[in-house]
Amino acid sequence: MTKDEALGKAMKLCSVKEYATSDIVQKITDWGLDEESVNQLINILHEDKFLDDFRFARFFANDKLRFNKWGKLKIKYMLQQKNVSREALSEALEQINEREYAEIITNELVKKRKSIKDADSYKVKAKLFQFAAGRGFEADLIYKLIDKVM
Repeated sequence: MTKDEALGKAMKLCSVKEYATSDIVQKITDWGLDEESVNQLINILHEDKFLDDFRFARFFANDKLRFNKWGKLKIKYMLQQKNVSREALSEALEQINEREYAEIITNELVKKRKSIKDADSYKVKAKLFQFAAGRGFEADLIYKLIDKVM
């Protein structure tokens, strides 16, 4: 694949969906271009605003919170796996509305509570904690909200 073909293909990909820079670097590398060409294409994509890790991180955090019901810890971890900068990661997590965040975890805990068929309140709390922690929510917030749900 030529550099121009790769650029066109990358622009098309980025115009349909938000990508982290590391994802596009991997795709272009898989297409068989050398490192210098990959770097040139990435620079062009950044200059032309096809790629923006800050924008990607904001959309990623928003989508994972609202649709997947993930907590900040899991979102942070996944963004780190995509090599998003600390600044972009921090900005994305800061833009999360705290009231909406608490509502989401509360609703998820209420739904989970209904599905737990155990009479022992200690076991129920442990299961709720494990559930919420697995979704990436913070321990202090989980403890606070579990008492409300119980």
